[in-house]
Amino acid sequence: MVSIHSFTRNSKNVNRGIEVGLLWNKTMDLLLPIQRNLKDKKIHFGRNYPYSGFHYNYTIDRLYRNFYLENITIEIRNDLICDQKGIKKYISLMSNIFKEFLNEKKP
Repeated sequence: MVSIHSFTRNSKNVNRGIEVGLLWNKTMDLLLPIQRNLKDKKIHFGRNYPYSGFHYNYTIDRLYRNFYLENITIEIRNDLICDQKGIKKYISLMSNIFKEFLNEKKP
């Protein structure tokens, strides 16, 4: 299960310069291939930043606990997706990452 949100660049006088945050808690099964893809594409990302996956992922953690679903929350900095060009870039980026990841999972 993948949850996608956005975050603000500036919060409480802190400049959060990362482009993408990967929030995880119970398992790294989704984190590691997504992280590798972002690194290969030179996207500046943070792990459990700008929020902690240990506290922020209540809904997906509950689903994991009840149904054992692998999960991750992806946070995209909102100033990067505020126009059509940025939206298309990140749709393409995430689509390619998930296509690659799903192809790796096939036997």
